[in-house]
Amino acid sequence: MNSKNKSKIAFAAIILGIIVSPAVALQGAEAMKKSVEIQDFASAKGTIKTVSIVGAGNSQFVPQIIHLKAHDSIRFINQDSAFPHDIVSVDAQRIPDGVFASSLLEAGQSFTVKFTEAGIYYYTDSIHPHTYGTIVVI
Repeated sequence: MNSKNKSKIAFAAIILGIIVSPAVALQGAEAMKKSVEIQDFASAKGTIKTVSIVGAGNSQFVPQIIHLKAHDSIRFINQDSAFPHDIVSVDAQRIPDGVFASSLLEAGQSFTVKFTEAGIYYYTDSIHPHTYGTIVVI
């Protein structure tokens, strides 16, 4: 089964509220690691979309769910002047999966990730774990 079909199955499982087994999630995480690229510069190919981290005391990612095409990037920007934040990729059960991670971002700092393959990616702020988001790459 190719990665495109795995992504479709994973997406269907999420829509139906089915939890993917940890073994399948781990296998998917290894494939996902190969499909992201951390960037310190703007991508020459693809669109860069922005996800803001906002809300002193009640932080959240805005938007919480974002849709991209393969080769698009996301720039996470900490717009919370009260707290530092980080971005850590996680599996469907919100366990870090090592696909991508930022350093600690102070107010105004950013972190950019390019997605080269279709799939569903989850992330959280490990400092404020109630803050999480989803990236859908088609």
